[in-house]
Amino acid sequence: MTSCPVCGEHNPPAARFCGRCGERVAPATAAATAAATPTSEPVPQSTGNARAGSAIEPGPQPTAGPVSQAARSVVPPPRLVRGRLVARAVALLLLVVLVVVVARSVLPGDAARTLALPPPGEVVAAFVEGEPVFVVHDDDGDVRVLDAVDAHVPGDAKVLAYCADSGTFEDLRHGSRFTRRGDWVGGPAPTGMAAYEIVERDAERVAIGERGAPPAREDAELDGIVIGPSCIGRLVGVIGDPDSSAVDDLVMHDGPVSEDDVRWYPVSGLDKLLEEFAWSGDPDAS
Repeated sequence: MTSCPVCGEHNPPAARFCGRCGERVAPATAAATAAATPTSEPVPQSTGNARAGSAIEPGPQPTAGPVSQAARSVVPPPRLVRGRLVARAVALLLLVVLVVVVARSVLPGDAARTLALPPPGEVVAAFVEGEPVFVVHDDDGDVRVLDAVDAHVPGDAKVLAYCADSGTFEDLRHGSRFTRRGDWVGGPAPTGMAAYEIVERDAERVAIGERGAPPAREDAELDGIVIGPSCIGRLVGVIGDPDSSAVDDLVMHDGPVSEDDVRWYPVSGLDKLLEEFAWSGDPDAS
């Protein structure tokens, strides 16, 4: 008798499979192994030696064994894969945001179009890509960047000066005056002062965009604005005796950035202007 290794059933010595549970109880013969192996050869027809009605005993069917732990660790579950991809995407997005924030904090805007911001209430003269401008910082925190060129005479562009005592920008040669907002106050200038777009600013710097169109004379807002005597009028004695201390109230550019700049700059032309012209109170005397 042959005992089944699975259920312990006693089977005849010639039995290959357990009569109770069907488990193999004897090694497969070469013929049975060959019969269980699928081939592309046609199945031979039964011969006359086979008894009619006898059935071919089926061999053992191949079954899928359990997946090893190593195989499971090679291919992670789909949910874990998606989680890792989402985590990497979020990390990349945070990195990009951090780079942008740091770049803006270090240098807002284009370096060539970024200007130092003066303390509240003050005006400074500066250059933007070779163009003279004024940076105005009001006491209430409002900031403006104004074009410093008054070109009312074709071919004779003049750079304005800021008179801190009167709070106005002045054309020292022809007498045009403008408020701290760039509005026209008087003189031959056809318009006010053009302003640049404010792109970004912080406590120390201001970044600007494109230069806008100058405001028309009729658009000037002068209500509530107190305008004192002009600095040039004090210098040449239009009002009382000549007052040389008025030069200390002028905010002027240091001069042209290049030799090709033929515009008139007050910092280099004021002394010559005062020497050559006997000022009579007529702003067109020059």
